[in-house]
Amino acid sequence: RLVGDILTEANAVDRRIGEPAPAAFGPALDDVAEQRGTLVYPGFVAATGRDRLADVLRYLQAIGFRLDRLSESVARDATRMATVHAVDARYAALLESIPPGGPADAELTRIGWMIEELRVSLFAQPLGAAPGTSEKRILDALAAVTR
Repeated sequence: RLVGDILTEANAVDRRIGEPAPAAFGPALDDVAEQRGTLVYPGFVAATGRDRLADVLRYLQAIGFRLDRLSESVARDATRMATVHAVDARYAALLESIPPGGPADAELTRIGWMIEELRVSLFAQPLGAAPGTSEKRILDALAAVTR
């Protein structure tokens, strides 16, 4: 049932991304499309694991919440998106610098989920992000991996 709900929500996000929208929405829609693609893809159920599937549904619902609010302030959305992109860039650089299959894998996976929680806290706070979610905590976690 949960996987069905996830697929239904992912399809709703896909429909909304494909709808005509003002050009100013373009960067946010591109960001949402990329995020959606990292959450739901062929084999995501096995890769994500049962324990995280409810979170994936919440992250997709957060995308819908973000899209609902986008017309209220494109500038606010862009500022929040810049925060996520800055953290994500640091994360991507770290992923490239550490070969997979090492002792940091579990921590890197955890940090990836922390970034999804950051998105919830920035774009869809009423849906509830994990306690202690913040840009600083993610950056601290990234720094700890490199020590």
